[in-house]
Amino acid sequence: MLESVVPRGSLEVAACPRPVGQSFWLLALTLAVWAPSSTLWAHGTPPTVLGVVTADSQGPTLLRLSAGLAVRDPIQPKKFKYVCSPRWVAPKSPLVTRTGQSSAWLTAEEGVFRVDAAGKVNRAAVQGLDPLTIRALGAAGSEALALVVSKGAAKVVALSRPPVAGSAPSVWTGSGEWHGARNSADAMWIVQSAGAVVRLVGVRADGQATQEDVAADTSTATASLAWVSPTADKLYLSLIGKALQRIYEVDRSAPYTGPRAAKLLLQDFPFVAGPVALGNRAVAVQVGVLVDIAPIVTVTLDDSRWYTCVDGVTLADGTAAAFACARGELHALNASGKPAGQAFALHQLTPPDYTGFDDISRFACWAEWGDLARDAGLDPGAEPPGTVAPADGGSCTVAGLGSPASAESRLGGYAALLAAALLAWVGSRR
Repeated sequence: MLESVVPRGSLEVAACPRPVGQSFWLLALTLAVWAPSSTLWAHGTPPTVLGVVTADSQGPTLLRLSAGLAVRDPIQPKKFKYVCSPRWVAPKSPLVTRTGQSSAWLTAEEGVFRVDAAGKVNRAAVQGLDPLTIRALGAAGSEALALVVSKGAAKVVALSRPPVAGSAPSVWTGSGEWHGARNSADAMWIVQSAGAVVRLVGVRADGQATQEDVAADTSTATASLAWVSPTADKLYLSLIGKALQRIYEVDRSAPYTGPRAAKLLLQDFPFVAGPVALGNRAVAVQVGVLVDIAPIVTVTLDDSRWYTCVDGVTLADGTAAAFACARGELHALNASGKPAGQAFALHQLTPPDYTGFDDISRFACWAEWGDLARDAGLDPGAEPPGTVAPADGGSCTVAGLGSPASAESRLGGYAALLAAALLAWVGSRR
């Protein structure tokens, strides 16, 4: 995700000298701008939507955010319940895959977890698996699969089956570094960079695997999958080098007789998200602009906002739904690939459920929600009962939500403004 942010301290100073009073006014202006904004994004970049996990005919039902998840409220469809990351400890935005239309799985440092349609997160009984070795999550139908890579050995294991001999059952084995995963209706797809070709494997829940080569040079890039159609007859490869990116379209509709041809759609761009297919279109985000890259000449679909991702979901009736992220918003795309309405915005979030937490986890959840809500311009609501801060009392969130530290922060900002005004007055007198 690209951010057009100029770091503080990077302002260039003109070579010609300024009068003393003008310099003081410049300093005063700098302080006046910096002081109130110094806490605006105190917790990093603004919260954003990273992708759609599940959706139905009415829109997205489960979203992956830069911190936590958002699940649509079944009673209030215009509202989304925030699910904080302390439910799975870390990371804040984990690997997530859907199984079926309303359930999902995620992997975190503490293990593997299931997420239901109501946003409830429960640890899954997966044994003999180091979660830190999981490189990707996928699904084959209703079967959750994980790509595990360790010491040059790769395997795909089934997460939703009962453990066998104390560990998750192995579905497929390989060697080397594999990347993915993207799902078709009945398989999880992974790829491997293999010199002059891309090695492609589709793993099904029954252990059967389809392995093919695609003629796309990976000598200077690492291959990954951007999108796979529900029937896997079409897919998009993304090859990322040191600074540039290439996008290929692969047609798998014909029987495999050797390395498949790959149609180059885009090359030599520093940032491309997607693409996903909408009919004959390949809709992608190219340096913040929503574009159709399937034609010989790239066609701009929308540049009215800064886009950060494009995602596609197969609905229950087999049709495809596509969405584009624009920082804290999500927009549905029509058959032409253009925005057809806002499907989600951060202001639709409601506070998380704090039940089941111990004191430390409840505070961590409250702190995370407070950070996100404050950065998104939302009212985080009341502090949940029983919240106990850590012994050191350290929390920039609590500082931003009305605690004594918050008052100190505001007083510091006001003091900076006062100092700036005083400096400006002295400068003007001189």
